[in-house]
Amino acid sequence: MIKNPELLNNFEDSFMENEGKLPFDRAIKLFTSIWNEGLKFGELPSKDPLEGIDVDIRIAHEKSARFYARSWFYNPHFYTTSSS
Repeated sequence: MIKNPELLNNFEDSFMENEGKLPFDRAIKLFTSIWNEGLKFGELPSKDPLEGIDVDIRIAHEKSARFYARSWFYNPHFYTTSSS
């Protein structure tokens, strides 16, 4: 469960500015490392998988909205009109 969504958003924004999009193989390696860390500390798998789902859904919705807002803002095709 994400406990500090603002910290996560700041990290993601900073990462995207500095590193760009994460390649799939690095993303899988990172996910596997985090999952193994959670197993080692006894935090994964969660005893109640639906605990905090409402917060996760809200954060996912906000991230999705931010992604589409950024896509619209940075995509030059949205500013051009075609008469075809």
